[in-house]
Amino acid sequence: MNIKSLLESVESAESANPNSPSLPNPSLTPPRTNTQRFFLEHDDDVTAVAVHPTLDIVASGQLCRKAFVLLYDVTSTNDEGISFINELNLGNNTRGVKCLDFSPDGAQLLSVAADPYHTVTIWDWKRGIKLVSARANNAEVFR
Repeated sequence: MNIKSLLESVESAESANPNSPSLPNPSLTPPRTNTQRFFLEHDDDVTAVAVHPTLDIVASGQLCRKAFVLLYDVTSTNDEGISFINELNLGNNTRGVKCLDFSPDGAQLLSVAADPYHTVTIWDWKRGIKLVSARANNAEVFR
């Protein structure tokens, strides 16, 4: 079955029962418009990405001397692209972001820095507040 026939079968199923629940579409490409939207706020390699449990918020981190995490809403747009929500700064000499993950309820975000101690931070990402931060270990990650 090709993609076109799959989309047609989904559309016909939705039109046959408009009250049936449908799964959210986490793709940045809406299936009916065939257009793409881009988030252009990063200026170096993106090294970590996490998707919120509700599939509408994305956190991404990049390489840089003073690392940061950007949060954006993939379901809404403005004139410049995807809507920016918040920026979380990991601090000086962090070298980048190694890992990101949302808590199961989506209220907190965990980040692991690429510094020599792989500093772990838990954030209240909505308010941009660092809840707790601690050095982990200076052994290689994923060794």
